[in-house]
Amino acid sequence: MNEFFDTWLKGKQRLKASTLADYEEVIRLYGKPGLGHMKLIAVREKHLTELYAAIRQINRPLEGKPSELLRRLLAARALAPKVHLEEGERPGLKRQKPLTEARLRKIHAILSSAFSTARKHTLITHDPTKHIELPKPKRIRPIGWTDARVARWKATGKIPRKVMVWTPAQCGPFLDTAAERGERLFPSFIWRQAPS
Repeated sequence: MNEFFDTWLKGKQRLKASTLADYEEVIRLYGKPGLGHMKLIAVREKHLTELYAAIRQINRPLEGKPSELLRRLLAARALAPKVHLEEGERPGLKRQKPLTEARLRKIHAILSSAFSTARKHTLITHDPTKHIELPKPKRIRPIGWTDARVARWKATGKIPRKVMVWTPAQCGPFLDTAAERGERLFPSFIWRQAPS
């Protein structure tokens, strides 16, 4: 598998640099330690299911000893530098938070691309990624910035929800300022409803 992953990544050199870096990171941190010891033709759905279960255990409390698969994943992550830094983070080891379901879906999409390529080139007759069911993403319901929420945010510094929506009264001054300054992205800030 490791040799296949390397060859597959070489064929992805035309991708945008950040996308290629993400592909390389997924293969280095999850693909190779999770599946690299196997032959390409031997990988089945159960192996991917086990891999995803081990990925979900990363940075979570363990009950008992970690599996061999989880130990390989943790060893690969141990010295891996952060590629995507969050605000205020310093470069260093991988973050200590558990991986999100969105990140797991991204890992699955990249592995699926690799196995799809192997199938197209008739290196395998069965794509094990096609029948894996991942949980649906949790929908984050946005809420609006009310005067009370703004006051609480100013007092505590905590945002009430991950997704907050401005009121029309809050959007107006922002759009006026953007228009006055000739903001390059101003046209993308405006949404006009199609005439009925």
